[in-house]
Amino acid sequence: MKVARTRSRRGVAPLSGIPLGGLGTGSIEIRADGALHEWQIFNNPPWSGRGAPWSPPITSPVRPGDTLFAIRARRRRSPAEGQATEPAIVRILRERSESEARFTYTLSYVESVQEIHFSGEFPFAWLDYRDPALPLAVSLEAWSSFIPGDIKHSALPAAFFTFHLSNPGPTAVEVSLLGLLPQIFSLEALSGGHGQPQTRREQAPGLSALVFSAAGLPADHPLARGSLVFALLEDGADLVTELRDVGDLNAWQSWASGGQFVPDPVGGDPLRALLERIVREGLDPASAYGQLPSLLRGMVDSALVPDRRELQERIAADPIRYQDTRWRWALLLELNLTPAERAQYEHERQARPELQRDPVQASTRLSELGALARLLGEQAPKLFNARASRRTHGVISSPVLELDPWSERDLTFILTWYFPNHRGENVGDDLGHRYETWFSDALDVARYVAEARPALYSRSRTFHDLQYGASVPDWLADAINAQLTTLVKSSWLVRDGRFGIWEGLGCCGLQTLDVSYYGSHAVALLFPELEERQLQMTADFQLTPNSPRYDDYFLAFAPNRERVWRRIEHEPELARDPQRRQALYREVAAETGLDASGRIPHLFPGSFAVVDAYHMVDLMPKFALQVWRDYRWTANRAALERLWPAVKAAMEHARRIDELKVGLPYHYDHAPSETAISSQTYDTWDFIGYSAYVSSIWLAALKATAQMAHLLGDEDYAHDLERQFAESQASMERLLWNGEYYNLWVDPRSGRRNESCMADQLSGQLYATLLGLGDILPREHILSALRAIYRYNFVPGRGLVNGMLPPGKRADRPDHWTLGDPRHQAETVWSGTEYTVAVQMLLEGLVSEGLSVIHEVYTRYERAGQTWDHQECGGHYYRALSIWLAWLALGGLSYDAPHQTLSLQPRLRPPDGHWRQPLVLPGAWGSIEYRAGEGRVLLHLHEGQLSLRQLTLPVEAATPRQAPGEQAVWLAAVPIQGRREGASWHFDEPLLIEAGQTLEVRL
Repeated sequence: MKVARTRSRRGVAPLSGIPLGGLGTGSIEIRADGALHEWQIFNNPPWSGRGAPWSPPITSPVRPGDTLFAIRARRRRSPAEGQATEPAIVRILRERSESEARFTYTLSYVESVQEIHFSGEFPFAWLDYRDPALPLAVSLEAWSSFIPGDIKHSALPAAFFTFHLSNPGPTAVEVSLLGLLPQIFSLEALSGGHGQPQTRREQAPGLSALVFSAAGLPADHPLARGSLVFALLEDGADLVTELRDVGDLNAWQSWASGGQFVPDPVGGDPLRALLERIVREGLDPASAYGQLPSLLRGMVDSALVPDRRELQERIAADPIRYQDTRWRWALLLELNLTPAERAQYEHERQARPELQRDPVQASTRLSELGALARLLGEQAPKLFNARASRRTHGVISSPVLELDPWSERDLTFILTWYFPNHRGENVGDDLGHRYETWFSDALDVARYVAEARPALYSRSRTFHDLQYGASVPDWLADAINAQLTTLVKSSWLVRDGRFGIWEGLGCCGLQTLDVSYYGSHAVALLFPELEERQLQMTADFQLTPNSPRYDDYFLAFAPNRERVWRRIEHEPELARDPQRRQALYREVAAETGLDASGRIPHLFPGSFAVVDAYHMVDLMPKFALQVWRDYRWTANRAALERLWPAVKAAMEHARRIDELKVGLPYHYDHAPSETAISSQTYDTWDFIGYSAYVSSIWLAALKATAQMAHLLGDEDYAHDLERQFAESQASMERLLWNGEYYNLWVDPRSGRRNESCMADQLSGQLYATLLGLGDILPREHILSALRAIYRYNFVPGRGLVNGMLPPGKRADRPDHWTLGDPRHQAETVWSGTEYTVAVQMLLEGLVSEGLSVIHEVYTRYERAGQTWDHQECGGHYYRALSIWLAWLALGGLSYDAPHQTLSLQPRLRPPDGHWRQPLVLPGAWGSIEYRAGEGRVLLHLHEGQLSLRQLTLPVEAATPRQAPGEQAVWLAAVPIQGRREGASWHFDEPLLIEAGQTLEVRL
């Protein structure tokens, strides 16, 4: 995304940016104002949880103004121009913050740059700083590594800040960069007052680092055993371990004049100066106090006594005596005595005249009674915010560089972190981070990434360039790329390798299955091992009679509940005996056919130790579809076999939820106080009876599960599901098709119906198309429904509305709303749904319509400054990651890993006929090109391996351009033999394409 200035056209501050960090590491966000926002690397909310949209916003513990980069530059003059150098120009490389408000008074020469031109393209952010006073060009490239298929190097707790300095003129320029960062362990918002912050210097060839840590933190503290490193990848940098005042006059003046950044030892604080001289230098307290300027003494006096009024009254009663600073110091000590100590001192003063005549003896005795310790230990820190509670900063300033005319130079800062004490919200849920298994602390991370930086950059940049070098408009590449930020912003990757993505950042839960059904396509393609782990976690918590909440869901079915209650009325002891109660449930289930076993859990609520509920009817078929998708894309038979029992149990349970035996899952009309068993992802928009949304998903799941059964040798079950599919499809057509689209829902039992047009009514067909399952509904009905969705639901300036009621249509209501006002979902726009439906339109050939929907979403969020933060139930919502499927839809890419086939049929053709796009598959990534004018297809792998038995090309390739017998296929410039059938090439032996190789096919 390219933003011309730090503010949007409407003057709205940027509300999102590029997150820096890795999978499961937490992140920091750099935005168009040049500042670092939303520090969520400390196991802190909302990344750790408690981020619900109805809760008050959570303030970042490190504020945007707490950190800064600055530049000092001056032009060298020629001898003919007089003095050798011009005065230095000092600029802060972000927008002005309240932290610098008083700079206008004390440091007027330290300004912020006049303009920042920002471009964010994950995982990179580019900031071009513009200020006519600067004698050179300066820009920043901020990034973290993100490499498909490489989990470790996409999960590094590290961020890079590379400043590019360019001298565009004929005169040499002296330049230095400075980076300032708070000692995060001194921040009350993070430490809670615990621990003793420690900052140390570390120097190694090519690395000048500040290491932040703390001793004495409680074992369960989020920062315990943690560390953070701020470093410059250069020798000879100046490292300041303690800056007490960001506006330190001494430090800025020293740096601006060409020297080092040398802070005032006491930060310009007169009381602090007094305490330093007393405590550190061992000076006599009264003497040190006497040396304070008289103009400051009143302020210091007020800070050192518990009762300021009494101080003023005592001075007014004997003003001549208290002109003597020695007696004034004695008075300050006296006013710090407790009542008992004061009474004792008054008694002694009457008995010892020297205490009335000699202020030194009086001060000595008062100190012996405890006044001095109390004054220094209690009053000063409490009332003056002195060293005991004051935040400090670390500063790195680069060596002075001389840029020759028309020369360039890069300087790179890095930030690394290590906070292993990640705990879930469940008691005893010690999760940790995956990076613990690779590194010992933040300095270990820093050393590793400093050495690996060139390779990390090259690989990450290559992946980026494939996206932005594709044959699509910039805005479309932006729309697709922007949602990858969710993978870094909202993910957990814990010590033992378990992985999850928040539904919305810190909100609801992780691995929310009804939402991962949309968002997990990108995970499955980019990091298939993580997607496999997510689904296995879900399967591990599938409902069984031994599950903690089995009773709730078994009794949620009215026939079960009625029979159980009747038995317990006669045999009350059944309710308290678990074994007999389970036996009763089995008897009842045999009668009703409504066993609750097999239900799929909804989400993990801020913990991987528990799940929240089993209340959604769409979870069972969605689980089956995701399992089949992952097998289709990976050929991981072992994973399929492990998950097959869970798939079968889920599908069998869903088959039982069919109130009228029509072959479709049924939605019950439940009061909010009852256990819900038939909600779905639109969970405040309740359906009753049979819905188009769930029915379409069910049809696709029946087809997918039948395929699994065939593959695994369960032929009887496969045939049963195929019979079920025919029955279910006929029922959906009969009950829900209205001649133009599929009605929202119908309940044959009550006679009620809702004829709204739902944007997501063909959800199952999207999966069926992606996975080669064919049409689950009549082709003409699919196209008619998609056109109706675009006609009724797409509103320019608003978006693709979830539900719209066309004129003359009927919309009955259920008796109950499970969660609240359905308009919050029925009449709103969900970018994840909009993107999904747009992809479906692209797949079905409605290219203009699909692109219009995507563009509407993209511009809506761009105008709001939220390009990288889509909203639904919380921010950075996972569902919107469904846009990654646009690459498959635009290129007509279909991949079948078990059969080793790949198809290419571009649906968007540039004017020159040259189509190029990224190719990202489990285990391999690169690019694929169709050069129609040249009659060539080029498939190049950058990393991984890809094995192909069949390659199907655009339909026009069915007519060969090559002469018979002429060589047509090359791999790494080596001729390959194959068999051509129409637009497809078949290879008797699989072609193994490896990293760095190109497959070329001439048509």
